[in-house]
Amino acid sequence: NKTPKKDTPKANKTPKKDTEVNPSTNDENLIAAKKVEEETQENSEAELTEICDEGEKILKQTKGNNRKECTPFASFVLQRMRICNFRKEDVTGDRKKNGIVEGFAGLSCQYCANDSLSGRFFLPQVLCLEEDSIGISCFYSHLTQCERVPKDLKVSLDSLKLQHAKDQENVDPIAWKRFVGNLWKRLRKHDEKA
Repeated sequence: NKTPKKDTPKANKTPKKDTEVNPSTNDENLIAAKKVEEETQENSEAELTEICDEGEKILKQTKGNNRKECTPFASFVLQRMRICNFRKEDVTGDRKKNGIVEGFAGLSCQYCANDSLSGRFFLPQVLCLEEDSIGISCFYSHLTQCERVPKDLKVSLDSLKLQHAKDQENVDPIAWKRFVGNLWKRLRKHDEKA
């Protein structure tokens, strides 16, 4: 997101002091940056919702059986996440050991991710998403504890969690791996080079 440089005479290229900065220009820059951030966030959320919707469509596409790619619980949890990128501030605990670098794409809680490090998840490999006890369960745990998640949504989460084990019987393990593989590929498309 580089802004084009303005053509200015070389004589005017002296560095400005902090006191010479035009406040209205700063406000305009902040507004423009916020708009770009919101557009990027909307695109990420739309793409993630599209990924989750694929799991619901598989029932109609599968011939001869009632197997799906993902449970309603997993779909519901993933739809409450959004794509984010690893920042310097995210370097904590195990993240140092996993070799995750700045710009690596992960998933974050759509309710608190901008204000908290606890709602940001950077899984180092696709297997972490495939293992229900690692990926989806971590996201679920955060959503139920996050103060910004609406109470009625937490009730829905808990209700779907109770059905999850039974619903998993109707999920084709190969279809689940394909679903997670597609999610992983899309996340990797959002990796940013530092």
